[in-house]
Amino acid sequence: DDMIVKSTRRDYVHHIKASFTCASGNVIYMIRCLCCHKEYIGETGQPVNVRLNCHPADTPKKLPKAVAQHFSVAGYNFDDLKLYIFKSHLRSAIDGKYIE
Repeated sequence: DDMIVKSTRRDYVHHIKASFTCASGNVIYMIRCLCCHKEYIGETGQPVNVRLNCHPADTPKKLPKAVAQHFSVAGYNFDDLKLYIFKSHLRSAIDGKYIE
């Protein structure tokens, strides 16, 4: 069974055809803020749980990273996000741009 993810910002629908876990690595993922529905697309070679733990760690440092900046705004926190994994086993940088 496919899972269908519809973008809240673009006229885009993605069919997720595989099962993923927090230990999945080498993936393209989307983070959606459940408060304002803003979306961020990322890619990582690390397991997803390791990468996601980097986002909150960036916030106190005020690093110029979009997800950290978004969730450092008053009223938002990392409990207010939904994660979708779109694709795994990326073969090249071109695969990473495929989803964007």
